[in-house]
Amino acid sequence: NRPVVPNVWSVTQITKPPQITLLDQRHDYYVLPRRTTFMQWGTAWHNMIEAQRPRLEKLGVADKYIMEDRFDVKIPTSLGYINLRGTPDLYIPHTKTLWDYKTTKAYSIGKGWKSNTEYFWQLNIYRHYHFHEAEKLVVCGIVRDHSWRVEEKEGIEEITLRDVDKYLDQDVEDYVTEKLVYLKTCQDNNLYPRPCTDEERWLNYKGEYMRCERYCAVSEFCNQWREENE
Repeated sequence: NRPVVPNVWSVTQITKPPQITLLDQRHDYYVLPRRTTFMQWGTAWHNMIEAQRPRLEKLGVADKYIMEDRFDVKIPTSLGYINLRGTPDLYIPHTKTLWDYKTTKAYSIGKGWKSNTEYFWQLNIYRHYHFHEAEKLVVCGIVRDHSWRVEEKEGIEEITLRDVDKYLDQDVEDYVTEKLVYLKTCQDNNLYPRPCTDEERWLNYKGEYMRCERYCAVSEFCNQWREENE
């Protein structure tokens, strides 16, 4: 896990379930290399996007495609100012389109990405605090388990685009403030966070918690998961 920076949270951290974010901060853990394959897919894709910057600069069009543009903003809260930082993937000013790239599974897209509202909040936070002029928000899903069978049977292509609704500014501010205050309160007082909801745990039609069983790196430290499996 990454070192904890006091009073600083990332957009990714606040959009994840607080139990995952805080357990990740509090515990060192080892992840088997074979379990990081899909994570490496995502890293490789973002590195590929970033690698295009010199080419765009050489062509003189870097200002038309703003990639990996990090921002830091101080958010006023009841606990004082808390720092929020984020790095949007891509903003295209002339089309006013904000893009976020995700490597994901066909299962997730097939469910309409209902279990990944974290993606939608993430884009809306980027828009509100960094690219407020953006008129269109798009998640680009790179389907890591794509196959011709999946495409023929479920109509899910290897690259799938999803338009994201723009949330009201006040709703975004309320969401961010509430998340920051909750996380800081738990962090400063060493409190155990609330349990994850079924939606956050990616409950499927079989009653299985897909995130807990297959994708959560800190499930071994999770009281909720441990108590359910005793």
